[in-house]
Amino acid sequence: MSIEYTYNVVAVDQAAHCMEIVYTSAGRQTMHIGTRLPYVGETLEAIVQMYAPIAYWIEQDEHTIAVAVGSSGTMNKPVPITLDLAKANKMAELADDRWKAEVSGVQIYGATITTDRGSQSALNNANLALQSGAVQSVSWKAANETWLDLDATEMAAVVQAVTAHVENCFTTEKQLVALVKAATTIEAVEAIKWPQ
Repeated sequence: MSIEYTYNVVAVDQAAHCMEIVYTSAGRQTMHIGTRLPYVGETLEAIVQMYAPIAYWIEQDEHTIAVAVGSSGTMNKPVPITLDLAKANKMAELADDRWKAEVSGVQIYGATITTDRGSQSALNNANLALQSGAVQSVSWKAANETWLDLDATEMAAVVQAVTAHVENCFTTEKQLVALVKAATTIEAVEAIKWPQ
């Protein structure tokens, strides 16, 4: 299919580097289009072809359907997944998985020690007090209303277990993120999962 058209440059603004072209084609709407001026090395015809309203005219030849005034709705257009977007989504997912694992707690002395950030800080403070001799023991409330009476040695073991647990979570995330960054397909990215 080809569309024959004529053009006529009707205005030029050299200072603004632009011009206006009128495009006409038999049986089609006349179009006034603002374009840039040709750069050095370009031809006027190249700019005329670049801005020609061919696609618009073809679209206007299509048959249309009736649409009622007041028609409305909600649309949802899926975002095309690119490899970069898949990687960004996966890294955010892994960070969330790491946080959930980090705060899931550790088992020691027959109890579950909570490992959220506040508990980690409180454990470190209690450990410092015990190690400095400021106190001889602490009563620590674990999960499920379990109480532990801990001396300096026991508290050091708890803090060491919590620290190892947290470090393991971050190490796992780091290793999985490295796999994500090295992946060359979306399928390979999606296959990377937090260990259960």
